[in-house]
Parts: sequence; structure tokens; C-alpha cells
Amino acid sequence: MSHQSESPLSSSVFVLEPKTALIDEPVNIQLCGLIPDQKIRIRATTYDDRGQMWASWALFRADHTGSVDMRSQLPEDGTYGALDAMGLFWSMYPTIERQEV
Repeated sequence: MSHQSESPLSSSVFVLEPKTALIDEPVNIQLCGLIPDQKIRIRATTYDDRGQMWASWALFRADHTGSVDMRSQLPEDGTYGALDAMGLFWSMYPTIERQEV
């Protein structure tokens, strides 16, 4: 799945591979079309069946081609610090925000 983002990243492309996956299958996240050496914060959120919001984030720096590939790049900061394409998923934490279910 590709998603063309809106300003300020209007020329960037957000790529998730594969398009669908089971909970135990790895997912890779890539960003392309960034400015080389640009810092970008990626945030993930979800809600559980009780309406509790869970969130994670990671700060990356685009490589010389203007890309971020979470399989091969360490986050500079965030809720995890390992080289792990699934880091945004396993490092989620409960937030204060809730959603009505």
C-alpha cells in the first residue's frame, strides 16, 4: 500500500509492505521522497476493544537518497531504540485519550 501524503511532505510516499498482515507477520514501513538528512517523526496509534488508545513514535533521519527504511535504519529517538521494522507496534503504550466503543 502506498499513500501520497499531504503538505509539508507533499512529494513523499509512505509505503507499507505487505498491504495486509496477521498480527505475527512482519510489516515494513518506508518513506521515500524526503529531503536528504531530513528528520521525520513517525507516529502509530490504535484503539483496543475497550476504547483505550495506544501510541508509539520514532524519530528518523532520511538517508542521502531522501528515504527512511525501518528495516535498516535505527530511530534517533522514540518509544524504541532497536533496529526493528516492527518497533512501532511492540513499543506502543496506553495513553490518556479514550474512544467511545
